[in-house]
Amino acid sequence: MSTWADNYNDYDYDGIANSLTGNPNIDVNTDDSSCFKLGCMSEWADNYDELATIDDGSCNRLGCMSEWADNL
Repeated sequence: MSTWADNYNDYDYDGIANSLTGNPNIDVNTDDSSCFKLGCMSEWADNYDELATIDDGSCNRLGCMSEWADNL
């Protein structure tokens, strides 16, 4: 039920009432806590995603990595 989730779906796939059969259930009103969002969960990273619930290992921080540099 959370539109930000990677697995968001506003249809209930419970047999008869689902979008695959042409009978979407638009009355979904119970969150079963199955929503998730893949992303970087480390605040130090340039691509930090505050909505992420599962860390997908994509965290990165751009910058100089040369030990001889003043801006290491």
